[in-house]
Amino acid sequence: MQLRDFCHRMVGTRKERVMDERSVNVTQFSQILQRYRMATGFLAIALLALLFWLATFAYRRIVLPSIYGDVVRVEIIDGGGMTTAPNVAVLKTDVKASDQTAANEIRDAALVAFPSGSWQNVGPDASYRSIRIVCKNDEIRLKSWHPLFETNPRLVVGSRGVTSLDDQSRAEYLRSDDPSYVAARNAFDDIDGRLMKRFFPRGSAPMGKGSGSGPGRSAGD
Repeated sequence: MQLRDFCHRMVGTRKERVMDERSVNVTQFSQILQRYRMATGFLAIALLALLFWLATFAYRRIVLPSIYGDVVRVEIIDGGGMTTAPNVAVLKTDVKASDQTAANEIRDAALVAFPSGSWQNVGPDASYRSIRIVCKNDEIRLKSWHPLFETNPRLVVGSRGVTSLDDQSRAEYLRSDDPSYVAARNAFDDIDGRLMKRFFPRGSAPMGKGSGSGPGRSAGD
């Protein structure tokens, strides 16, 4: 009788061990499956993000430039606004064959920063700087008032308009401003500076700043 009970207990214990092992295996498999699903989910999201980035890159770097075509003319104009309309300073020139590659590179940079081909950062009835890049099939128009207003060292043009700097520096103020606005502003200055350096190295600066010398005369004057 005791031997029978002992055998039953041994068999029962072995069955329990087998069941426990199976339970552990099932749990481990479930955990592995869950981790696999999470990993594949993250991978899918990463792949989608990469595809979106590649599509955006291709659109801005390849598709848009082909739509616009080669640059044929560039202009930088200081003026605008009701109070400054008579006092307009213009720099403009046709693009020579020797400057075509450089002009197209500036066009590409402008389209990366401003895919719509336009940026309007101006105040009501205020003067502003206008950049016009004329291509074979379309043109890029960028306008901003910050190069002209910031000739006054006590002013800054931010995302909320013209502001007095008080005790802040301009760089400190812009660090706390809307990053997307500041990025667009910086892109405008970069394009302005590249155009001035390449096409208008002798241009004077009657009104603005930003590239070191603003519009003052037509190229060749």
